[in-house]
Amino acid sequence: MTESVQVATPGWLAGDDGHRLLTSYLNQQLVDSAAALRLARRMAGLYHDSAFGVVLTGISTELAQDRASVRALMERLGISVSRYRAALGLFVDTAGRLTPTGQLLARSPLRPALELETLRLAVERKWTVWTTLRALAEQDRRLDAGRLDALVHRARRQADTLDELRLEVARAALSSRTRAGVGAADDTEPDTDPDAAPA
Repeated sequence: MTESVQVATPGWLAGDDGHRLLTSYLNQQLVDSAAALRLARRMAGLYHDSAFGVVLTGISTELAQDRASVRALMERLGISVSRYRAALGLFVDTAGRLTPTGQLLARSPLRPALELETLRLAVERKWTVWTTLRALAEQDRRLDAGRLDALVHRARRQADTLDELRLEVARAALSSRTRAGVGAADDTEPDTDPDAAPA
């Protein structure tokens, strides 16, 4: 006996199955985008007095806008935000930077390059989310194809910029010369929730 195969129809995304899958998918992207935003803001603050920091400040602004786009899309689709996932994401992000004694990991000349690599990978994941949603826009009119096209393009540009920075920082860290303003800062700024109001 052959089992029937469920095919995604134009109304499938609005059904229970589609809604449940999109809820999990977009909530995970919200958690990932929050982690990327925290990292970008932390790095931008550490290197605020350098060209490196200026670029990261611009990327941080865009990452915040992208995160707002995810939330707006979730609201439009009637998807609620999982506070549990958000809290767990913040805990995991912070715990990953602690030593067994509870102190923040010390910085090294190569750490900025590794953090930029982490940021780039986060942006790549975001790009896959936008491209997936862009494909789904052909089935669901609630998804704005034009807006998603713009987000896809911006994610690709962000990834390219971060990769250029990563290579530049890695070359400086691995060479005998020390690049001014990069890798000399002390990572003492605590992590904060991107949704929290500024002091």
